[in-house]
Amino acid sequence: YQNLQSGELDVIDSIPLVEFKELQESGDYNISIEQGLGFQGIYLNVTQPPFDNKQLRQAVYRLVDREAIVKAVLRDVGGEAGNSPFSEESWAYSEESDQYPERSVEEAKALLEEAGKPDGFSFTLKTDPSPINQQIGQVVQSNLKPAGIDVKLEQEEFGTLLDDSTNGNFQALFLGWSGRIDPDLNIYDFTVTNGDFNSSGYSNPKVDKLLNEARTTSDRDKRKELYG
Repeated sequence: YQNLQSGELDVIDSIPLVEFKELQESGDYNISIEQGLGFQGIYLNVTQPPFDNKQLRQAVYRLVDREAIVKAVLRDVGGEAGNSPFSEESWAYSEESDQYPERSVEEAKALLEEAGKPDGFSFTLKTDPSPINQQIGQVVQSNLKPAGIDVKLEQEEFGTLLDDSTNGNFQALFLGWSGRIDPDLNIYDFTVTNGDFNSSGYSNPKVDKLLNEARTTSDRDKRKELYG
């Protein structure tokens, strides 16, 4: 960024979010905003408490305010709220699959009641030390508090965070994926039973069947239908 301002560089491929507005308003630069193929998200470890309980996972899902993260932390230019491993740039993207319900403390509390945790519960969310990801952790912490869910934030160096994700040494952690052109590489190993990147430990025979079918057909329309 500094080299762009000094004139040493003519093009950069990422802009610090705090500097974006100033660059845009200066009129001195041409700025292009395009969606990438990657995603960021929270992994919940389904192989151990508390997230071996489906209702507790669903309660967290109903409480995280994606729009608040995009607006307050990513300043409306660093990402878009989503519910899919495929961005709109991918041919596998489905608007229907990318929908998610509005945040609801009331519905989250009902799920906690079903799970036998009416007063809430606590868990640790691991993030890397970057300021943006720390802020995201704080927004999530604030989002979950009204339902009685206590989020303890723990910072780890990125390498340690990757090791913990691989070894299942976490309750929840925040990680991302840079994305790939073929949709199989954005979903298969993250979701299939014992997949290389399936840090959450998720396992669903129906999903396994659909994913394996999707990677063994060359019919793009059929693949999109299976991913949907």
